[in-house]
Amino acid sequence: PIDVIIADVRMPGMSGVQLHSEVRSRARYRNTPFIFLSGYETPPELGPESRSDCDLFIRKPFPLEGLLQLFSGQKAL
Repeated sequence: PIDVIIADVRMPGMSGVQLHSEVRSRARYRNTPFIFLSGYETPPELGPESRSDCDLFIRKPFPLEGLLQLFSGQKAL
């Protein structure tokens, strides 16, 4: 089982947007939380359909402690 998927928007080989589409096309992972990371404020690759279907967008750099708190149920970012 996969608890959460964290992917950069821009990656070599397969973009985060492509990965997101692939994950969402599989019924088993359709409801798996998906978090995009990017160094860009609004990456052009991240279209409205991806933005509306991802669970969180985090702009890099970000405090790792904030991300860990998010998953431990504490106040985060």
